[in-house]
Parts: sequence; C-alpha cells; structure tokens
Amino acid sequence: MTDYPPDAYAPNGKLWWELTSWPGRNQDYGVERKLSAWLRFNKNVGDTFTTRETRSVLGELDVPNADEHFQRRLRELRSRDGWVIPSRKYDPSLQPEQYRVDRAGWHPGCGKDRPKKTSVSKAKRRAVFDRDGWMCRVCGARSGEPRFDDPDRTVALTVGHVLSNDYGGNADIQNLRAECSYCNEPVRSEGRKPESPEEIETSIRTLKAADRLRLAQWIESGRYIRGAAEEIYDRYRQLAPGDQDSVKQSIRTLAGLNKPRR
Repeated sequence: MTDYPPDAYAPNGKLWWELTSWPGRNQDYGVERKLSAWLRFNKNVGDTFTTRETRSVLGELDVPNADEHFQRRLRELRSRDGWVIPSRKYDPSLQPEQYRVDRAGWHPGCGKDRPKKTSVSKAKRRAVFDRDGWMCRVCGARSGEPRFDDPDRTVALTVGHVLSNDYGGNADIQNLRAECSYCNEPVRSEGRKPESPEEIETSIRTLKAADRLRLAQWIESGRYIRGAAEEIYDRYRQLAPGDQDSVKQSIRTLAGLNKPRR
C-alpha cells in the first residue's frame, strides 16, 4: 500500500482521485481534478502513463472510467492547469495512447482553488484580427477566400497561440495570432513544442538567395506578404469554373507553356 503525504487526501479523509462527489456536497467530483491529483501523487516528472492505466485507476472496482471525453480532460490539464503532458504526436518515442509528465501543474492538494478557465474576449479577438490584417499568420490565407484544400469552402479565422499553453503560453495579445481553422486544427488538440532558433536557422541556410530575401521581408514586416501573382491567384480562385478555364488558357499562353517542345 502506497504511503501518500497529507495533501493527497481530501478533507473527508479519502484520496482526491477516489472521490465520487465533492466533500460535504451532493455534487459529482470532476474527472479532471481526480486525474490531476492521481498524476501528482503517483507519477514523477519524466514518468509515462497510458489512457488505459488512468481509466483503470479512476474507475470503480473492476470497472474502468468510461468518460467519453477522457482525452479532452487531459487537454484541459494542459490548457487550464499548467501541466505539460506530451503524447506520441510530439514525441515519436512514445507509444500510441502513452503520455509523459514533463511538468506538473495544479491539483486539488495545492490548497488553493483551481485556476479559472481563460478565454479570449471579443474585443481582443477583433484586435488580433485587425493587427494581423484578417489573414492567417501561418499560411497567409485571407478570411473569406476559398480554402486551398477545399475551394468550395471559405477560410474561417480563429485566434491561436504562438507559444501553446502546454509550454507556458498565455492569452496576452503578444502571444496570440490569427490562424485559419486548417492551420489551427493540429495545434488545438495536443499543443506543440516550439522549435529552437538553431533548427530554424539550419533550414534557412538551405534556401536560395531569392527565397531568403522573401523570408527576410516577411520576418521584418511580421507577417506573410503575398506577391502580385498570389493576389491574382486569390482572385482567380473565386471565379466560376468556366471563367477559370478562360484565364487558365490565357496564362498558359502568356507564360509560354503552350509553345511546342523541341
């Protein structure tokens, strides 16, 4: 039997992760709180755990916890409680449904209330979009234009984090940026670890001179700058299919693509 310290126990003498209701209340005790407490007192930084393991210990008797939103509960620990828990998606050395504790965050034994869930206000959201020119800072797609992966749908912008909550990011406007839903999706579910400056600089050295100049201009301006050709391509994509065919023939002629090969 594990000998746990005093702060592993709720006021009623039960371990925090074994509670079924709030001490002294007729109210269910949330899975996220039980999960954070169990991790804090059963896993050290660097230890791994699996979804199956946590479902088992947070269940009742021989019945695993069947919460259908269990993965979301893990994400809440990252985004709300300050835990850093990478998965295989961000560390290929991990197995499927295996996680590692890289940093412990809030848990019920802390002796203080759980941090309030933060959200980006409408005013801050509008300020981010205005600052970023209503375009995705990752790929440059503009709000309302056809999506490159699905021209029948238009680009919808959301607010993303430059440094994710998983790695100490916050909701300060300096850490927020406009992102299209396509670029934001891989980030939203897991959080990501930022690359080092050395990794970026290594990639820059592989670029041709013209591409380095374009990159320098984007970095200096703080946003992706579309050239004249890209602006025209945006307009082209909004044409009806028949009109696109007409433009396609014209650009092939003007670009010399219709010339016979020798």
